[in-house]
Amino acid sequence: TLGFSLDVSKENTDGYRRNNRFRQANVAGTLEARPDGGRAYLRFALGDQNLQLPGALTEAQIAADPRQTSSPGNDSDRKDGTVTLGGSFSAGRHEFAADFSYRDKHATALFLPAFFVDTRADLKSFAPRAKLRFDAFGRQHAVTVGLDLEEWGYASRSAASPATLATPFSRRIGEQTNQALYAQANLWAAERTRFVMGGRTQRTRERLAEQVFPADDRRAEHSLDAYEVALRQGLGAGWSAYAKSGTSFRVANFDENACFFPPCAAVLLDPQEARAGELGLEYEGAGRRGRVAMYDMR
Repeated sequence: TLGFSLDVSKENTDGYRRNNRFRQANVAGTLEARPDGGRAYLRFALGDQNLQLPGALTEAQIAADPRQTSSPGNDSDRKDGTVTLGGSFSAGRHEFAADFSYRDKHATALFLPAFFVDTRADLKSFAPRAKLRFDAFGRQHAVTVGLDLEEWGYASRSAASPATLATPFSRRIGEQTNQALYAQANLWAAERTRFVMGGRTQRTRERLAEQVFPADDRRAEHSLDAYEVALRQGLGAGWSAYAKSGTSFRVANFDENACFFPPCAAVLLDPQEARAGELGLEYEGAGRRGRVAMYDMR
């Protein structure tokens, strides 16, 4: 009823090019308890990465020596940590679960002769969800419902060198909150026929402010929706066919919205939106599995 795991890894390589060394160390662990009808866990992960940056080469430089560097001394560092507290329990045929997670990332990069950037980002998230099972038409079906609540914080400073970071020529701060409700239903219309229907509605609030140069303060709010509908039909002898259609979205991150040189955009980027459909044929049996699919995405 009680257990733990611990994973440690380290990777070192000098890379193909000069000034292309890569160092990565990771530590991750889980402490887990499994009482009757439930589960609770504490997970953590720590990472430390150093990457030297060899820079871009022209075609002529590649022909002369593809392993050379155009930027000796440039490098980047990243340290990040995540801790997650979560659990689940069963009530009859139903399952209920939730995760609370915190992540912190600190990254720096040096571009000689006179550019240094120091960025810190953190994320707090809470994700409760439930899987509810019910019977209808002589079969068991399932509906999953949940919430995704996220709060991002972001701060980035740019200066000529690490020594002058206290007086940066750029200081950006950002905030983003996401509040989303989603549901997905798995419904069996017949022994070999399954429908999957899902939807998500999300409210996003964003702010990104440059406090030094060029000074600005941009904010945005978005109400976003996405859905997916799918049908899978078993054909027998290991064969099945499926069709699905849906929409999706992606919200721009802080770096995509950043303005380094004026003139700056007056507003933050709108979310990307996509519409997609797919048809496929699958086979699984005799230790083999394969799929052929056609899709259209816009």
